[in-house]
Amino acid sequence: MLGSSDSSVATLPFSSAEVFKAIIAVSQKMKGFKLKDSDEVLGRINLTTSASATSWGETIPIQLNEKGENKTEISIASKSKTGIMAGGLLTKKNEQNVELLLSNVSKFLQGKEIVVKGGSPKGLTITLLIAIFFGWLGLHRFYVGKWKTGLLFMFTFGGVGIGWAIDLVRLLMGNFTDKDDNYVSNW
Repeated sequence: MLGSSDSSVATLPFSSAEVFKAIIAVSQKMKGFKLKDSDEVLGRINLTTSASATSWGETIPIQLNEKGENKTEISIASKSKTGIMAGGLLTKKNEQNVELLLSNVSKFLQGKEIVVKGGSPKGLTITLLIAIFFGWLGLHRFYVGKWKTGLLFMFTFGGVGIGWAIDLVRLLMGNFTDKDDNYVSNW
């Protein structure tokens, strides 16, 4: 099956029970993440993510290993299912999900507010439609908050069409970002 994968390993200064509960709590709050199954005794959690512009979803197996008192190693992997662009092979969606999950678990354990939705708050569908029909005017860039390059596109007819074409490809690949450098990849 075509697809891409990414993984990350981190050691957290918390017991495996605390990390396990944090992952469960975080995954239930994050948009697009779903708890598939879990086993606290074995320290295993399986999550899935919803479809995006570049994949039909991902499977995220997580393994916890106690490395001493109040020290837990967390291994997170992400394997996308087949989808557009070879299941995310050409994009960073898997990497984004792994990093967002790991970051949110760390924030949760420290008592900080988590990021509920990964990526840009601007929707991919609307951004893509604006780019297709009005990208030569830079309206899609205004929509995601990039008003300086939006003005540049407006006065150069989308960078003489080249910038417009590049933005369309980047949108389809899930690599187009908003003003805060968040990927515009959520439907």
